[in-house]
Amino acid sequence: QAQGQKQKALYKGASHIHTESTKIAPLDEGILIQTSGVDVGESEASIYYTQKYAVRLHENPQFNFQRGRQGKYLEQPIQQEGAKVIKFMQDEMKKAFR
Repeated sequence: QAQGQKQKALYKGASHIHTESTKIAPLDEGILIQTSGVDVGESEASIYYTQKYAVRLHENPQFNFQRGRQGKYLEQPIQQEGAKVIKFMQDEMKKAFR
């Protein structure tokens, strides 16, 4: 049960960061966001953007993105929401041991 709870906590935490990221990721036709997602392993979670231009857009915040979109679209939510996500995940794990 603890392993299942850990994976649930990882998924929920990564999904929250992914959701926040898609709110600010560059949006032209929506392909970048449509080809993003979350994967969860035994003890880690990954948030991914699969388009070949994803890294270039992420690493160049000086680009003039439309409608308030921006570079660093994954890094910024991690920095802003990271502490909240860690707390949330800790609370989820405590449920497994009650």
